[in-house]
Amino acid sequence: MHATTIMNLITVSLAGLAAAAPAPAPAPITEAEVAAPLVARDSETQCMKRYGVFFDAFIVRGKRFHADVLGKDGISLRNQLKGCGAVTNWGFEYNKDGWDWKATFNQPLGQARCVGHAIQSVGGQNVQCQ
Repeated sequence: MHATTIMNLITVSLAGLAAAAPAPAPAPITEAEVAAPLVARDSETQCMKRYGVFFDAFIVRGKRFHADVLGKDGISLRNQLKGCGAVTNWGFEYNKDGWDWKATFNQPLGQARCVGHAIQSVGGQNVQCQ
């Protein structure tokens, strides 16, 4: 074979390899995307607080939350609330008072803002407990 023929074969072979190269891998998922909760854009939340002597009593009601984020019997919400302090007198009911669910609990005094953040972390909208 002549050198020109060999060079043509190499060029054709390399061009075929380039055309058959796999597509680049998708960008990796960032830590922020993994940590971000599934927020139900149309979720509704109501949070009421009653002052006590040693603790605040809360009633939180919600509609249209992602069940896998809220957790069975609100366990994910309860776990998030533990970051605000001790959760006592926990109660959770489905289909209550015209809402999809209702949670009742006590928290140490002054944790209303933290309770609002806990609700957001399980898919609720920004809510202020009053």
